[in-house]
Amino acid sequence: SLASCRQELELSKALKQEVEKQKTEYKELNTHLTELNDSIIEDKRELGRMQCLEELADGNLSSLSNRLRRDLTSSFKELLPKITSERYGSIKISEEYRIQVFSEERGDFVPLEHLSSGTNDLFVLILQIMLVHGFLESRNIEQHFLFLDEPLLAVDAQRYQKLTSLLPEISAKLEQIFICRPPEKHDSAYVVQTDLAQKELIINFSS
Repeated sequence: SLASCRQELELSKALKQEVEKQKTEYKELNTHLTELNDSIIEDKRELGRMQCLEELADGNLSSLSNRLRRDLTSSFKELLPKITSERYGSIKISEEYRIQVFSEERGDFVPLEHLSSGTNDLFVLILQIMLVHGFLESRNIEQHFLFLDEPLLAVDAQRYQKLTSLLPEISAKLEQIFICRPPEKHDSAYVVQTDLAQKELIINFSS
């Protein structure tokens, strides 16, 4: 009948609209999946680049660390006999920068903390100055100054004098070195006395 035909036509139109709707949804879903896949591919590429850069950075840091430890070891071997009156000469520096010194008395390498407090302070100060020197070199800074705030309170005046005379050998880049509270007897050095109320410190080294 005519009513039945109309009903089938309406149903056909509804089915067609549903199919078109599903086609559209499928296209949108397919587009979204394609974008996700492209994003995943790009993320994988970026991850690969980051891993490559990380490996390069680790390699560079390892190389720099090894070179620094080699330079420190070489400098210590040269300076130790002079500072310690030939008592210590051989030294080892670990990857964690833990220092061990060969002791003739014990016949083996010993950690710094097993030495006297004065000798320990000497080693730490030299290490700090060498690190400052390395920093100045990395920044291409030719000349600079250094303030040392009571660096060697446990060291006797004789060793103190010996160390300060060797400071230019440790780093020629440190043109001026200021030491707070040095020993009372300190040859070849300017002694400047001041107080907290003084806002400016002017020193005439020509006098």
